[in-house]
Amino acid sequence: MKFLYGIQNNYNDITTKVYEKCIINNKIHIPSNDLARASIFGDPLIQVVKHIVLEDEYGKKIFTINDEINIPLNKEIKTKYDIVFLIISSKNKNCYQEMKRLTSIYMRKYAYNIKFFFVEGDPNIRVPIEVIDNNIFVKDKETYSPGIFIKTVKALRYINDNYNYDYLVRTNASSFFNIENMLNFLNNLPKENYAVGFTLNIPVHGNFLHGTSTIITKDISYYLYNYNNFNLKIADDVLMSLILKSHNITLNVLDETRLQFLINNIYDESQPKLLAEDNILYYRVKNDNNGNRDLDIMYFKFLLQKIYNVF
Repeated sequence: MKFLYGIQNNYNDITTKVYEKCIINNKIHIPSNDLARASIFGDPLIQVVKHIVLEDEYGKKIFTINDEINIPLNKEIKTKYDIVFLIISSKNKNCYQEMKRLTSIYMRKYAYNIKFFFVEGDPNIRVPIEVIDNNIFVKDKETYSPGIFIKTVKALRYINDNYNYDYLVRTNASSFFNIENMLNFLNNLPKENYAVGFTLNIPVHGNFLHGTSTIITKDISYYLYNYNNFNLKIADDVLMSLILKSHNITLNVLDETRLQFLINNIYDESQPKLLAEDNILYYRVKNDNNGNRDLDIMYFKFLLQKIYNVF
C-alpha cells in the first residue's frame, strides 16, 4: 500500500510523509486543496494541478484536488470503493446543474469510501462516451425511454471496467443522500448477489426497485448488459428490475422509514426539523412548480447544512 502525489507518469511516493504528518484522531486526513497538499508534501510540479493516488496490488484510487481524503486507521486500508453512485442527470434541466454542485460538495467529503458520476446524454460529443471529472457523457440525445436506461448501461460498463466496488447505487440528481447512514446500512448487507431499494408494485410487471434507490452488488450489475429480449419502451427502473428478476435475483425491500419524500410540498417549510431525522438514508426531492424547482434547491441547501454542516 502506498500513496503517490503528482500526475500520470510523474509521481512522488509520499507514503512516509502521509503517516508522519497526516494522522489526526486515528485517521489519515489529507485536505482537498492543491496548495495545502503541496505545503505538506512539497511541490514536485510547480504550477501544475496534481492528484493523489492510493495504490496496492489490487488496484488504485485517484483523489483530485476537490476530494477530501479521510481514511480511518481502525480498518484495513483498501482500494475497493464501498459505493459507486451512478446519478442520472440532464443538461436540459437547469436545476440539475445546481443540484450537481451541491451533491458534489458532500460526496467529495467521502472520496475514500465512495465514487460518484453524473450521467448525461450529449449527441454532440465526438466519442461514444466522454468522462470529465465526475461526469460521464454518453453520445446520445436525452429521452425518457429508452434514453435513461441506455445511458445507465453505457455508464455502468465504463464504471465496471475501471472501478472495484461493493455496491452500485443508481439514482438521480434530485435525490439527496446521508452518506454516513448509507455506509453503515450497507456494511451489514451481503456483498454478492444482492439487490435492495424502495419498492413499488404495478399490475403488469410486479414489484420493482424505484429508480432513485436501485442498490445492487457489483456481481449482478453485469446482468443489466443483457437487455436484448426486453421492451425498451418500459420505464428504466421497471426494466432494470425485470432483468434482475429474470436472473432470479430477489428484490429486497428498503424500509420506508429509511427515506423521506419531499414531493409536491408535502412537508411544511416552517418545520424543517422533520427533514433531518437520524436514520434517513436518502431524500427524494421533487417539487415542480411549472418548471420552477427553487424549493428543491432550498431543500438541498438545508440538508447540506443540517447533515454535513456546510453553509
